[in-house]
Amino acid sequence: MSYYPRPCPNCLRRARLLAHLAPYIERFASGLRGDRLAGLLGRENYELAESVAPDTAPALLNCVREISDEQLETELAESGCWCCCRHDPRFPVGLREAPGAPWALFGRGDPTLIQQLQPEAAVTIVGARRASTYGRDVARELGRDLASAGLLIISGLSFGVEACAHRGALDCGKTVAVLGT
Repeated sequence: MSYYPRPCPNCLRRARLLAHLAPYIERFASGLRGDRLAGLLGRENYELAESVAPDTAPALLNCVREISDEQLETELAESGCWCCCRHDPRFPVGLREAPGAPWALFGRGDPTLIQQLQPEAAVTIVGARRASTYGRDVARELGRDLASAGLLIISGLSFGVEACAHRGALDCGKTVAVLGT
């Protein structure tokens, strides 16, 4: 097993299709109950694209279909990112089993940290973007103290509390930023 995860091409294509469909999914989901949308995300790419973007589905599907495996790998390497799909044993088990789990995780930095995404080894710190000085100080101290205790700090990398928690964790430990897509 290599240091950097290698996603299977189908999961990488699925992730790309979902990125293309993101603007359409929001509009589509507003008219559906969550369980119906989750069911659609488990079906084939064609049905998903046809459901959320019927007018542009053929073009989006062709765009994703025409990408060669080599081109996918090259784009990933050129971006400086790694990708781990659901089929990789390093994909966090708890996340794989969660409803609506992503098809792939993209990252930069140390990919072995995703294996530490276990409830007993990690903690998430979130908070206000426009935090007070006190809130930012507490977030940084909390991030530092928890990281020094051996916990992996996970946050969204936004301004305010989350950025301060990451900075504190970097003072003496490790941190993972999870960005919404």
